[in-house]
This record gives sequence, C-alpha cells and structure tokens, in this order.
Amino acid sequence: MHRDFKPDNVLMGTDGRVRVTDFGLALRAADPEVERSEATASSGAAGSRRRGVAGTRGYQAPEVLAGGAVDARADQFAFCVSLHEALYGVRPFDEGFGEPPPPPRDVRVPARVRRALLRGLSLEPGARHASMDALLQDLAGAVGTSRLRRLGVAVLVVTVLAGVGVGPYKRWREGRACAEAASLTGLWDGTRRDAAARAFAALSTPFAADAWTRVEPLLGAYAIAWAVQTRNNCEATHVRAEQPDAQYRQRSLCLERRRDELRALGDLFAQADEEVVRGAVRAVQSLGSVNPCGPSAPAPASVGEDADSPALRAQVARARVLGGAGRYAQGAELAREAAERAVPGSPLQAEALLWLGILRGLAGDMGAAEKGLHEAVLAAERSRQRELVATAWTWLVNIVGVKQGRIEEGQRYARHAEAVLASLGDPARLTQELSMYVGQLSWRAGKAEEALQHLERALALQQREFGPGHVDQALTLHAMAGVQRGQARFAEAREVSQRALALREKLLGPDHPDVAASLDMLGTIAREMEEPATALALHQRALALRERVLGPEHPEVAMSANNLAIALTELGRLEEARPLLLRAVAIRERTLGPEHPEMGIVLNGLGVLAYLQHDYAGALGFLKRSLAIKEKSLDKDHPSIALTSCGIGVMLHRLGRQEEAWAWHQRALESRLKAFGERHDDVAYSLSEMGDVLRAQGRLAEAWRHYERALRIYRELGRDKVSTASGPLKGMAEVHLARGQGAEAAALFAQALKLLEASPAQATDIAETRFALARAWVAVGRREAALAEARRALEQLQAAGEPGRHLLGTVRQWLARHAPRAVAGRVP
Repeated sequence: MHRDFKPDNVLMGTDGRVRVTDFGLALRAADPEVERSEATASSGAAGSRRRGVAGTRGYQAPEVLAGGAVDARADQFAFCVSLHEALYGVRPFDEGFGEPPPPPRDVRVPARVRRALLRGLSLEPGARHASMDALLQDLAGAVGTSRLRRLGVAVLVVTVLAGVGVGPYKRWREGRACAEAASLTGLWDGTRRDAAARAFAALSTPFAADAWTRVEPLLGAYAIAWAVQTRNNCEATHVRAEQPDAQYRQRSLCLERRRDELRALGDLFAQADEEVVRGAVRAVQSLGSVNPCGPSAPAPASVGEDADSPALRAQVARARVLGGAGRYAQGAELAREAAERAVPGSPLQAEALLWLGILRGLAGDMGAAEKGLHEAVLAAERSRQRELVATAWTWLVNIVGVKQGRIEEGQRYARHAEAVLASLGDPARLTQELSMYVGQLSWRAGKAEEALQHLERALALQQREFGPGHVDQALTLHAMAGVQRGQARFAEAREVSQRALALREKLLGPDHPDVAASLDMLGTIAREMEEPATALALHQRALALRERVLGPEHPEVAMSANNLAIALTELGRLEEARPLLLRAVAIRERTLGPEHPEMGIVLNGLGVLAYLQHDYAGALGFLKRSLAIKEKSLDKDHPSIALTSCGIGVMLHRLGRQEEAWAWHQRALESRLKAFGERHDDVAYSLSEMGDVLRAQGRLAEAWRHYERALRIYRELGRDKVSTASGPLKGMAEVHLARGQGAEAAALFAQALKLLEASPAQATDIAETRFALARAWVAVGRREAALAEARRALEQLQAAGEPGRHLLGTVRQWLARHAPRAVAGRVP
C-alpha cells in the first residue's frame, strides 16, 4: 500500500518514463498495520498529512478518515480521485462525501472510463473494483488498448489521458501549480488575520477597534489582488502559453517584492502597538501597488545581485513597511544594514539607500536624509533604475526644499525629477507625489496660485491612480485648504477642509487623531471668517480628541492647545488663553526642543496674548524669538515670516519706535505683495498699519494714501464689512481729526463703529472706537452725544475685564474733564 497516492507523487522523467514517488508511508500487504486501525499512525510531513491518519486530505478514502481498518482499496480510491482531478479539473469530494459532481460540458470522457472511475470512487470499499489490477483492466479496455499488459499504475494513467487528450491534463497540472504559487496560506490567511485582530483588540486606545474594522478589508483586498496577479502571471506562461518566459520572470520579481511587503505588514500587525494602529490604514495604502506587476512590468536590471538578494529584498520590504507604519528609526536601521550588505552598484543597494534616506527624513534627521538620498540617486543611476532616480529626486524636493526651506535647491531638484518622470511617461503614482511636494514648496516660496495648481494636479492624479478613498487625498485637500486660507479665499478653504474631514472620518474613523487636524483647520478658517463661537467649538473638539487618544503630553496636543488659546484671545478671554499657551510651550520644548520650527507658532501666540494685555515690550520679545526660529526653516518671503514681521512692526509702533516700525512693515508688505499680489487681506492690513506709523510721524497725506489704498483693497475683495476693514476707516478719521475736520472724522468713526457692532469684534475694539467717536463729537460741539458715547465706552471697558483695563483710566480722565460729576472713584 502506498497510502499517499496523489498527483504530486506522479512524476515524468526527462527520459519519458513515468514514476510514482514518495513511499514514506508505504506498507507491505502482509504488514499487520494494514489490518488494524491507523488511528495512531504517524502524522507525516507538516502541512500535508492529518495527525492520526495517513495520506493527504482530499485524496483519503472515507475509511481512512474514520480511523478504521484499511487495505489496498484505499489506494484505489486515492488513484481515482487523482484521475478525476486530472480529467475534470476538480476533486470529487472537496465539499464532503456524497455523489460525485456531474462532468463539465466542455470535457469529453468516454462513458466506459467514467463508469470505471465512479466505481473506484465508491464510498464503501466493497463496492469498488476487486483490485487495482481489475481497475486497470477496465480502464485499458475503455481506451482501446487491448494488447496493454499489466504495466504500472502511473503508465496507465498516462495511457488513459492519451486516450482522452493529454493537453487538458498538462494544463490542469500547470494550473494547479499556479494556484499553489498564489496561495495566501501563511501569508494572509485566517491564522494571520486572527493574530492581528487579537493584537489590535488588546490595545486600550479608543480608535484601535475601529481601526481594525477598516484595515482588515483593505489588507484582504490587497492580498487577493496579489494572488490574482500571481496566478495570472503563472498561467499566462505555463497554462495559456501567451507570455514569454522572460516576461514571466520580470513580473515574478515584482510580485515577490509585494509578497515580502505583505508578509512584513502581517508580522507588524500581529505585534501592533498604538503607534502602528494609528498608522495602520496608511501602512496598508502605502504597500507597493500590484498593478505595476502586470503584463507591462519593467525589465529587470542587467546588474547582478548576490546570492542573498532574496533575503535582502525581504529586509528592504520590511523597512518600507515599517516606514509606512510610522516606525521610522527601526525601518532606517534595516535599510542601512541592507545597503551595506548588498552588491555595490546593484538595484537592491540603490533601493536600500533610497529608503534609508526617506526614513531618516521622516525621523527628523534632515542632514542624514539629504546625504542618503544623494547617494541613492548615484546608485540608482549606476544600476539604471530610473524610477528609483525619480523617487530620490522627488524626496530631495521634500527634504531640502519643503522641510529645510532651501527653496532654490528644492526647485532645482524638482526639475531633475520632472525630467526623469517625463522619460518614464509621467507615471501617475510617482508624478502625484512630486506634484504634492512642489505644491508645498511653492507655498513656502510664497507662490500661492502656483502651489494650488500643483496640489490640484496631485489630487487629480491620486483620484485616478488610487480611487476615491485614499488617505493621501485627505493630506492634499488639507494642504489646499491651507493655501486658500492664506489667500483669504475662506469659503473655498472651508469647503475643501470639510472634504478632508469627511474623508478622514470615513477612512480612519471619527476618533482617529488625524481628524483633529481637520477640526483645527476648520476652526482657524472660522476665526478668519469672524465666526468666533464656531471656531471655539471646533478647537475645543480638536483638543479633546487629541488628549483622549494621544495623552495630555503629546506634541499634537500642544498644537490644539495653541489654536484654542488663539480663539480665546480673540474673544477677549485672556485669563483662559494664557495657561493653554504656556502648556503648549512646555510640551513642545520638552518633546521637540526649544528651537524646533513649531516653537515659532507657539511663541507667536504668546506675542499676541502679550499685545492684547498691552505688554508691548513682552510681545516684541516673543515675536522676535518666533521670527528667529521661523527664518531657519522658511523662505524669507514666506507668509508666516511676513506675519511675524508685521507683528514686530505693530509692537514697535506701540512703543513709539516709528522708524524701526516702518522698516519692519515695509519688509512684511514687500513679502505679501510678492506672495499674493495687491488684492489680499494681509496686504490691506499692512497698509493700514503703515498708515498708523506715518500718522504718528505727522505725515498725514502719506498716511491718508495708505489708508485709502487699504480700504480700496477690502472693498474690491468684498470684505469691507469685516472687522479688520475698520482699521483704515479709523485711521482716515484720525487724519481728519488731526486736521480739525471733526464732522468728517465723526462720520468715519461712526461708520467704523457700525461695522464693528455688526461683526463679532472684540468688546475692547468697539469701546475704543466708540470713545474715538466721542472725541470727534466734542470737536464739533456735540457735547451730550460725546458724553453718551464715552459713558457707553466706559461701561464696555469695565465689562471686558483685563483686556479693557489699559483704556479705563484714559476714558475716566476724559469724562472727568468734560463732565466732572459724571465719573467717581479711582481707576481700578
């Protein structure tokens, strides 16, 4: 008895002889083992035989599976299962023991052969052929081989197949081999899925369970796509004979790389922590696409690789997967080791160097990243890997131009990348990445329209290449909203940011920390649109979400705390804002260091707070420190640099240092004109503040021209009803008042007051404008109207608390002069 007859154990040698192999479980007919239960038989080789019974599942007779006594008729059953599979392409009892399935219509088998086959497949041993010899005689007679002697079983199988057509059998065997090559067993099967599910479920982070429900179908779809491509590649050459062997090898190499990534990600998910779970969706969507492994797979490089290259390729795949999951340092170390062990000048070394540079950059080591990417360019050029060359140039745009603010170098690298991509036919997968970074680079250079063009192109390519549900699209939408906000296109920015929020909630879940970034962006836009209540609610949601899922000391918590503090300061709630700003500073200094670029943002917030508290010297110190940090990483004309420069000018003006103030305002205006052109909110604001400086210097005509120009911009933009448009109106009114034109001044002050009262302006701004109107009424002799406005201003300043304290004394003194009995008590 053979006890494990199956197609895999039937081989044909180069001499044309057919042999039955693998007699590891064979017993002689006289062996007592044949007559007793096999319930304690050896389990055999792992993965091919069930413990306690001999043979391979699918070919075993019912009595073998039942653990009862068996004899040679069990081999006869296995032989007939194999023959049925060879003739019809399926095993007869994979769905359970019962009636064999009807024969396919497109397969013609002689009736006598089928009758002999079905008898051998009888579930009762006694109903089968009396012996293998009897079965062979029936089959031999069925195919007309009357003179066939009693040859071996394998020879008869070939003879039967020759009678009904050997082509289908060969195609079946090759197809079966292709199916096994595409098997997901041990790669992404039930066992691997269960291990990952347990790891995700064991975490306490609020979004872990939700993350698994989103990740599992994504990774399952990727695994199926890999299996389909793998089987298609194999069958195209070995079954359908429509693909050359060289192309088969090209595609196989590509698919092996994707398999290594899939295996590495499965390993990572089985040991997932909070960091891995947070980046889980991105990690799956960062896996190399199987589409390039299709019939048009790139030709392999002519440079050879060492014998260990499959293991090294798997190591580079793990490095890439770790990067996609946020494990940058760990991935970089694997890439470094692979680069050192790879054959110098080989494609594998170039790929390892590329990922070493990318991962070091993602980990924040910009100098090492830049060096590594330049080495990757050279290695990829030597090995003629044009896609790797393009990717390295693209990442140099990001690392050098975007991250380090070296704009001209970044632009030069972008031209290199564009040239290589053009030679490759501008593949969408690579071109969208370059467009994203060039868009960010253009924004850093202050070129808003150019930035939007590149970002819109990136979004279109992402949608075409990845479909509508990819996390990179949310990043691109978020970047677009930031540029549009910088252009004062607030309604458009809100719509785009809402799209980013909806996409993140759909792909990542409502409790994912990336959702907070969209909430903060929407809050900032609401502030710009003078919707303080909406802004406050959005920033509060963002902070609560990040605290809940990331913990109170995470750097991203500092970002939301800073944004919430700004919203509170704009509402005049300074006492609530200050601890939030100090908390943001403490978190960032502790986690990022005192000179990190993000420190500039928090220091700017502290400057604004000090300004609102009328501590102009303190505000100036914060803003100058913020500027010093920003200048290390941003282009000199970046809008953020201009914002801080303008703020410095404002503080110097309040401190009476008008010449210095003018120089800083001039610098800010030049940058804003370069970035946005004439028609922009920030340009109008700079002009209005410069008018204040000129007026303080007694240069009233020049001041008037600046105010007038600012007001014209607001009107052309349709933003002459927002609170900032009150600035040039009040400035022009002050010029009238300085010239003794009280009536004209009163008219403009009244217009500014009406504008402020109609918008959600700060109470102190309204009170200050009301007091200015009182001064104008006095100038034209309307004493009662003046006193009424001054008294209301006093009430508003008292109600405002700390923000109004600076002006209370001035108003009290004014009232004391013009109505001595109207005011009593001391200035608090």
